[in-house]
Amino acid sequence: LPRTRPLAHTRSVSSGETWAGETYVHGQVRVLNGATLTITGTVHFPAGGRLIIDPGAMVVVDGGVLTNSCEAMWDGVQVHGNYFAQQTPSNQGVLRMRGQARIENALTGVLLAKGSNADPLGPIIKESTGGYINATDAKFLNNRYDVVFRPFENRQDGTTTVLSNRSSFVRCSFRTLGDLNDPWLYPKDHVAMVLNRGIRFHGCDFSNAILGSTYDLPFEQGTGIHSMNSSFIVGNDCNVILPYGAPCPPANTTSSAFTNLHRGILATTFDPSRTFSVSDATFTGTNYGIRMEGIQDAAIHRNAFDRNGCSVVHQD
Repeated sequence: LPRTRPLAHTRSVSSGETWAGETYVHGQVRVLNGATLTITGTVHFPAGGRLIIDPGAMVVVDGGVLTNSCEAMWDGVQVHGNYFAQQTPSNQGVLRMRGQARIENALTGVLLAKGSNADPLGPIIKESTGGYINATDAKFLNNRYDVVFRPFENRQDGTTTVLSNRSSFVRCSFRTLGDLNDPWLYPKDHVAMVLNRGIRFHGCDFSNAILGSTYDLPFEQGTGIHSMNSSFIVGNDCNVILPYGAPCPPANTTSSAFTNLHRGILATTFDPSRTFSVSDATFTGTNYGIRMEGIQDAAIHRNAFDRNGCSVVHQD
């Protein structure tokens, strides 16, 4: 039998802790300012359960798993921040994932705001955005939404200079592998972002493995990246350090891929400064590879599209 660590309905982490083995949560876990929670085991959350990371707190999922209890979907992670401060670990909540860490079977895997994981694009507390995520070799599996960014401008403290969001994803997988645990729900956006700049994806894959079965309507197949008035970068990853300008050897290159989705990328904006770059990616089995509305000066280079859907659709 798994080892069970019983928790109160709300458990606060106020100092450094490491959770290994199997942990069963009976409510929510809140990591407070100044504390770091490292998860190397598996943490099970009930329906309505969530992990909250306060501004100035950090959670490191190092090969660990955040998942559901029984059959119900859990809420997911919320990373809270300070809308008025620059993105630094002391100002914002931080989530770090590495070593095949997983978040699975959540309504929203990670919501970068204080709001509802059941409705991550609905109302939020505006002042709560600014938290960020750095994920390398991580997996987001069978969540309705994997990661949702709400409006935030990363302004350098004391200036009007706008910096890129510090969030990044390297060799991460965003996948729907089977039916969601709630039979009334279907996959939405693997990653959604609203009014953000410069979020980076290198060597990541976005996919739906059950195309043509349960989720047979086009819109039920989900979207890889849904960008609303935001800018972002999709490229490959090279796992060796090379001289400037030298090409990465194929054996060391991981390309980004979008597979069996309604839309690989959907980007809309009314601000011409919010654009994006996609290079060296493959689009397979997508109804729309890249769909743009109002986007100017997008950089789309060296991508491969199959012929079963629309490659690039641009509407002014």
